[in-house]
Amino acid sequence: MYYYLAVIIAFASYFLYKCYIYPLYLSPLRKIPGPPSENIILGHYATFLKGDHGIAFSHLTKQYGGIVRYHSLLNETHILITDPKLVQMIMISRAYEFPRHRFFIAGFRDIVGESVIVAEGDSHKRQRKMMSPSFALANIKEMAPTFVQAGHNLKDIWMKEIGDKEEERITITSIISKITLDVIGDVGFDYKFNSTTTESELAKAYKFLTSRNISQLYLALSSLLPFIRKLPIYDHEEYHDSLKIVSSVSEKLVVEHKNTSFQGTDILSLLTKANNNLPIDEQLTHQELIGQVMTLLIAGHETTSTALSWALYFLAKNPDMQDRLRKEILDIFPDRDCHPTFDQIEHLKYLECVFKEVLRMNPPVPGLVRINAKDEVLNGYFIPKKTPLVVPITVIHRDPSIWGHDAEHFNPSRWLDSEIKSKITNCNFMPFSAGPRSCLGMKMAYLEFKSILAVIIRNFEFKLVEGFTFKQIFNGVIKPYPGIDLMVSKLFFKITYIVNSLHEETSTSDEFAPLSLDNTNESQKKISSTHNRAPVRDYLLPTSDGGKRCKLCEQTFGNLTVISTINRHFQNFHPSEFIKIKQRRFRRFDPYGPNEKFKVDILNNKLLRWVVVD
Repeated sequence: MYYYLAVIIAFASYFLYKCYIYPLYLSPLRKIPGPPSENIILGHYATFLKGDHGIAFSHLTKQYGGIVRYHSLLNETHILITDPKLVQMIMISRAYEFPRHRFFIAGFRDIVGESVIVAEGDSHKRQRKMMSPSFALANIKEMAPTFVQAGHNLKDIWMKEIGDKEEERITITSIISKITLDVIGDVGFDYKFNSTTTESELAKAYKFLTSRNISQLYLALSSLLPFIRKLPIYDHEEYHDSLKIVSSVSEKLVVEHKNTSFQGTDILSLLTKANNNLPIDEQLTHQELIGQVMTLLIAGHETTSTALSWALYFLAKNPDMQDRLRKEILDIFPDRDCHPTFDQIEHLKYLECVFKEVLRMNPPVPGLVRINAKDEVLNGYFIPKKTPLVVPITVIHRDPSIWGHDAEHFNPSRWLDSEIKSKITNCNFMPFSAGPRSCLGMKMAYLEFKSILAVIIRNFEFKLVEGFTFKQIFNGVIKPYPGIDLMVSKLFFKITYIVNSLHEETSTSDEFAPLSLDNTNESQKKISSTHNRAPVRDYLLPTSDGGKRCKLCEQTFGNLTVISTINRHFQNFHPSEFIKIKQRRFRRFDPYGPNEKFKVDILNNKLLRWVVVD
């Protein structure tokens, strides 16, 4: 009896000392500025659980500065770091002296295995050195056609879903995730997952793993008390079944690649070939290779798909920015089915601004937690070893002293502001982490995002769904829960320009000109226009088959020609003779429906095409 009582008293005394007396009255960390603990059990977690961690951290930073003390679960003292010099030291210059916290390791090891993401010290250096060549820019460039084709695959799916309707409400998040999973199958492993055509077991597994709305309290408790992860809560059985599927597919891919002649250009082929050429003691182990595949599967598709979903949401919320992006894209490749090259995609500067702004607003990971491997002195404060150090990326990404007075708002143009650009460093913009632990696939994610978004914005218009709401959750990445619904409508670009029946009049009128055509194509078009050079007809001569021939270069056009074809011809071959025509609106004939309105779309004074307008 007395024995059990003594045990209870000893445990209670230890708990009281560990969770109350030491952190609040004896710890050297109490000298660091910060708010008093709110609860002996939850610390400040009670406040965090009520809302967004980022908002709470932002308030702490504004009140207490660049190094702040707060109390986590069981009053464990955490240090919030936003001071640029400290961030640089922890993340870059002395990164290996500040390993990852057990909270991170516990949360990711199940999904990514023994990969570079969870490795530390020499193991991390060895794995990263082994993997880096597979992500060289030359290899990334070769992936561009696959990324563009993925955009067209998504376009075709949404075109079919919209059908003959003017617009359709679409849950964009689910299909984008499948598209990017298929992409990583192609470029990562030369493997067809076919997620968009069949509901593969892998797609189902990732859908479950990445859509679970797990509370932050559960994640924190499970990192302190690992046995909690074994309890039958949060769909425990389905969770482990999904992990088995991911692990099984990953091992299958590794085994298949080991049995090949290493001739592929996918990431795993390059990695396996390089690994096979190393001495045995330097090679990645079988389990480490499986871990890299698991990492590529989750990071290679979930990060990009989530960024694309956020981008479409922000652009739907800001139609003027969506229009500006579309104009830039149309100017580079006006055709619906165009497959832009790597260089053309890189030329889209506003698109790059959109991507960076999406990552600034909603970085994949909201914050990073490190511990100091030995005692440290930071900004004059003594920090005992193994103290959790939190780098809140979302707070740093919205610091108005760096990003301007509108730092809380989505504004891609800030990336064109020379004053703001001069302040940006890899310590205040780090959506893919920074230093030796930065994401190896960052360049690949950039290109994939831009390729797919360019095709999609070229072909669709996105609007918010009135009354639709969602919330942000963190489940590997910051993502919308349960997803994002948007109103999606096609952008129509139709064949309407009949070259051999063209009749133009020089006019200074700004009035819209009527257009009258019937199905026999015998009526004449009449476009009221203003030219600063000779009319198009002066450069087009009739041919025997009823078409037209350019008298400047002898190129022939058929009887029915898309307007953008003529535009490209004169722009590319005779830029000095290119015709500029003002924007006009007019009605057109069936079969596309009565009383539809079209306009000549002018971008940078270039006659491009006719599009449907309301």
